[in-house]
Amino acid sequence: MGTAAADPQWIKIDLKGVYNLGSASMAWETAGGKHFVIQTGTAGAGAIPDGTNTNGWTTVSTTTNQASYTDKHFVTYDFTPGASGQYVTMYGTARNTGFAIRSGSFSSSRRQLRSRKVSGR
Repeated sequence: MGTAAADPQWIKIDLKGVYNLGSASMAWETAGGKHFVIQTGTAGAGAIPDGTNTNGWTTVSTTTNQASYTDKHFVTYDFTPGASGQYVTMYGTARNTGFAIRSGSFSSSRRQLRSRKVSGR
């Protein structure tokens, strides 16, 4: 994630394989995201997420007007059914403070796909 206090900002994790995905959890700090989407992508996804359903990214969760927290606060975001991918990203378009978005952790529930390829290759 970028450190500049300007929007947009993003976090991207590489799961090192294609998985069925059910949710993501974040430990927000005071400088958390107010408006953001969580997206998944496969190996063909663009290197930098752009918050749209293009370049291999698919929006699986959308949050608007999330509260600001005074201490680490864990929140789980459920994905749309059938979500899968190798990459999971949080793409923030607005912050709760003037500081850069900060998250103590970002994780996703996953189950590796064994019976089929999701990437289409």
